[in-house]
Amino acid sequence: MNITVRSPNWIGDCVMAIPAIRALKYYFSESMLYLVTKAHLQDIFKNIKEIDKLIPISDYNDIKSLISDAKKLRPFHFDVGILFPNSFRSALLFRMSKVKKLVGYKNELRGFLLHEKLEFPGNHDHHRFFYLDLIEYFVKKHANNKQLNRNMFSDDLPIDEQEKKSVESLLNDYGIELKKRIIGISPSAAYGSSKEWLPERFEGLIERLVEAFPASEVLLFGSEKEVNRVSRIRAKFQQNVHNLAGRLSLRESLTAISFCSLFISNDSGLMHIAASLRIPLIGIFGPTVPQKTAPSNPDARIFLHPVDCSPCRHKACPTDHRCMKAVQVDEVFKEANKILRDSD
Repeated sequence: MNITVRSPNWIGDCVMAIPAIRALKYYFSESMLYLVTKAHLQDIFKNIKEIDKLIPISDYNDIKSLISDAKKLRPFHFDVGILFPNSFRSALLFRMSKVKKLVGYKNELRGFLLHEKLEFPGNHDHHRFFYLDLIEYFVKKHANNKQLNRNMFSDDLPIDEQEKKSVESLLNDYGIELKKRIIGISPSAAYGSSKEWLPERFEGLIERLVEAFPASEVLLFGSEKEVNRVSRIRAKFQQNVHNLAGRLSLRESLTAISFCSLFISNDSGLMHIAASLRIPLIGIFGPTVPQKTAPSNPDARIFLHPVDCSPCRHKACPTDHRCMKAVQVDEVFKEANKILRDSD
């Protein structure tokens, strides 16, 4: 079979979907496995040997892009298409691409577009099982009723030596000494400001870290859209703190994170990347539920102080952001200090 998977549309979700992709290839090893993904997300899936071919599609959601993407996919003559996104558009794209059998969750009134459909789950399992359950259904139905081991497949992100050398050279050009201890910080979240710890709290944390570990380099990560926020945090510091927001591609950011001795982040895509690279990690949560989106790294330390209005789905807090204000600089620094001291 020619099997294609439509990847999720967020960095963190892409990482959480990797075990499901590996499971699919494991049970259908003789099939060609294609991954259709938004162009800006394709860097996440590089070097994953289970994927036979990556097919980037437009980052835009207009009608023109939909028609163009369908025309691009049609010549592959896919036998099966598995939808990880829940959107109507993703199902419509695969139907327009003439995928013979379409499998996904019923959502957004798209059930009539699917050939095989699952009820949308209402459980509290971790989000990686949202994707694994879909593959489990497909395996049971089309692989002689085999039982899928849901904990067998990892989300590891392979990085080759050439990539490491290239990014090491790039960071050296930015004045970053990789012989020093590297601390990575991601102070933004693509989803929205509701998931972002306060900028002044990040500033206070960095100030404590620089004072306690003067021989370290602090790298601030972020996308082009997050440059202003990261720049405001960086402006308080003269040295040892480097603003990489908007200066690295997603793949370069991923590789740079692999050099870190510690990574501190909101509940964000880069948090999941650091977890999959098994970097010591601190995740700061507020409006989201760790049971659903906790980092896969079992050694990750999570800070969450539940409040009466959490969890919520607001992209921007409509009240006083009390969930994020509840997390204090002192407690995060204390844990960061312990992790770094223990690694000496």
